Amino acid sequence: MAHRIAETVSRLHLRKAKPIRLFDQAIEQIRVLIIEGHLKPGDKLPSENELSQMMDVSRSSVREALRALESNGVIQVRSGAGAFVSDDAKVLISLNQTIQTLLSRGNLVLQLMQVRGAIECLAASLAAKSISDNDLTELRNIFHDQQTLISGVNADREILAELARLDANFHIAISKASGNEIISEITDTLLPNFIEDNQAIMSFEMGSKLLDEHQRNPGGL
Repeated sequence: MAHRIAETVSRLHLRKAKPIRLFDQAIEQIRVLIIEGHLKPGDKLPSENELSQMMDVSRSSVREALRALESNGVIQVRSGAGAFVSDDAKVLISLNQTIQTLLSRGNLVLQLMQVRGAIECLAASLAAKSISDNDLTELRNIFHDQQTLISGVNADREILAELARLDANFHIAISKASGNEIISEITDTLLPNFIEDNQAIMSFEMGSKLLDEHQRNPGGL
């Protein structure tokens, strides 16, 4: 009986559980408050200090959580006024949850990679038409960091991992520059799940090719 159960579990291709970071826990708690209607569109969130005490996490974790929620369009941060729940918060959270469900189904990973490629092309096309100076500066900074790593001598595991992370950050920055919140949300959700796979196949040669692609990218580099 135990043997049959083990075989069944093996066929499910379960992945190793990953530790949940504190700021991810903070993100999830805020999302739940929005989904359950305790926080409604237009509502102001408690201050960073209040959220830190309420969730028993550091202010830096709260700040990182708010930054992630803002980048996903779930909240809007107004200078001097605080953070507010956006009008489309529930829709964007539901979209994120749908993507996470699809990612958990191993047989759909290839199809999701195809979707990722199509979305990245669309994001670059939109960003090329409306990219701001700040967005362009961010892309150039990421590109410069990539150049610095590629020009190094040692191709150790840490450097290759950083190249994979910078590649993801580059595409996430383009998705934000596109001005399309749906594209930004999908990219923010999809790309982090592919970083580990990118690390496994990353090499200096591949990193150089990615750098060439980024240099030719319509984002304006």
